[in-house]
Amino acid sequence: MGWNNCTQTEAQDCYDAAKSRFNNAAEEYTSAGKKLGACEDAYKRTSAQADSMRSDKLNFEKRVEQIGDVIRDLDVEGRVNTDIYESNRFAGIVEANFAESIICSGVNCPSITQALKTPFVSENRFSLNALNELRKEKARLEQAIRDVNAKLNALEQEMEALNKQMNALVQVQADMKKVIGASIYDMAHFKKYM
Repeated sequence: MGWNNCTQTEAQDCYDAAKSRFNNAAEEYTSAGKKLGACEDAYKRTSAQADSMRSDKLNFEKRVEQIGDVIRDLDVEGRVNTDIYESNRFAGIVEANFAESIICSGVNCPSITQALKTPFVSENRFSLNALNELRKEKARLEQAIRDVNAKLNALEQEMEALNKQMNALVQVQADMKKVIGASIYDMAHFKKYM
């Protein structure tokens, strides 16, 4: 049997084989298209989740930074204690100047230093409690960032897998399109001999 020299029976067999290849390729092309659509939808959902998590992560990081600034201000050598130290030192200077300017026998000068003394953060239970709560919140947010990073990593791996799957499905469709084209050509050719 040859391409241009075939019997009617041979042409029918070749036509049927080409039609079968066409039907199988068309079915596989359609199936790959449906799977591709499902993958694209899954990719969009996963990408939206990842974008939302990136936004959450940025929000958490900003809050950690802001809380860290407040903790540094309230810490032992922070700005608040430095300002309290200066305030208390100034009260001592005022008391010394006040004591020198008022002389009264038998009357003790009231302690301006004690009256104006500001407690350090570690000496004030409210300030100390606030500092401890800020440290807890910072630790909680840092853990939330680690959790988001782990979820983001998983989502990015899922997106990469979906991308590979979509590329494979696009390739299947391209291959099936070639088979469909060749099958149509073969069917048209062998139909002339039937």
